[in-house]
Formats: sequence, structure tokens, C-alpha cells
Amino acid sequence: MKPNLRALSKTATNVLCPLFVIACLLPAIGCGDGGGDGAEDTGSILHASAVAADEGGRNVDTTPDDTDDDGLIDNFLTDTQVTITFTNTSVVPEQNTATTLRVESYTIDYSTTDPTAPPLSSRTFGANFIVEPDQTVERGDILLVSLATVDEYNAGVAGGAVPTDDPTEYTAHYTFHVENVPFGESQTVTANVAFSVGNFLPAN
Repeated sequence: MKPNLRALSKTATNVLCPLFVIACLLPAIGCGDGGGDGAEDTGSILHASAVAADEGGRNVDTTPDDTDDDGLIDNFLTDTQVTITFTNTSVVPEQNTATTLRVESYTIDYSTTDPTAPPLSSRTFGANFIVEPDQTVERGDILLVSLATVDEYNAGVAGGAVPTDDPTEYTAHYTFHVENVPFGESQTVTANVAFSVGNFLPAN
């Protein structure tokens, strides 16, 4: 029997208020979003946050490296990925309302504060993994910038959209599309990841 989560929510105001305050603060500190649209329907607060980047930040290379003595390219461009953790907790902890969640897909919208940098198109990618109640799942296969987006950036620069700064700072705005397995209720959760785009030398 599906629990009456809306009724539970009304009777647990003192519990919910601190949780939603935390959910509102998370985007401000760059850790992602807790809960998301639909948390009341699924019974789960889903947190999504990017694992801290290595020293030097997240860099997306736009140019293959020079050829070696044999005329071969040393380092081909590849998709750039980011590691994101997902944590599934109960909307009403005393009632154990959290349900099994399946992350089905995610959409990335890109923004930059550089007015002359090429705009990057929104892209949606498939995903299919489970986050059980009171579980944290770490995924290292979440795309940050695909090769198609790198091609779009290079085409924009070639067309005259030359960034003011090199490398250029962008932010990836994620929306993860989630469904709770028991009842088919939908939920979304967001996270933001900053990165730089430019011609980077490979690490030695």
C-alpha cells in the first residue's frame, strides 16, 4: 500500500523544516541540490554533488596534441566525465519514507560569464542506475563535456565567437531525471559543476 506522504509531511513540520533549509543552502555552496522537484511524491530526498576536483580544477581540452616523431598524435581528445555522488534519504526520517530510486537520464545546460565565448547547446544522456534508501552511490561515468560539445565549441571559435579569456570558464547545470521504483513517481534533482575549456597540455 502506498503511504500517504502528504499527510505525513503535514504532521512532521518540525522535522521537514531543517531538511529543506539544508536543501536550499546546498546549491549556494556548489554541492548540488537536495530533494529536488517531486521529493514529496517519492518520499525521498536525493542529494547529488560532484566529487571535489583535483588541484588545478576541471579542464576540458579542445585541441589534440602535436604529433610525435613518428607522425602520430600523442593524445586524442575524449569525452570528459565527472564523478557525482547520489544519496537517498527519507523526507520524514521517523517514518522511513525513502523509496528505491532509479536515475534514468540527465540533461546538461551550459552557461558562461564570458559574453564572447561560444554558447553550448543543452544535451541529454541516458542513465540507468539504482540508489537504494539510506544509500550513497558514487558514479564516475557522468558526462561533463562530450566530444560533440567540444566540436561545437571549436566551430563557434572558428565562426568568430572568440572568448575573452583562455581558458574559458563554463558551468554545467545538471538536471537528473529520477523515478521511484515502487510507484513510478517522478523526481528531478540538480547539481552544478564548474570547468574550464581551452588548449591544455597533457600531464606528464
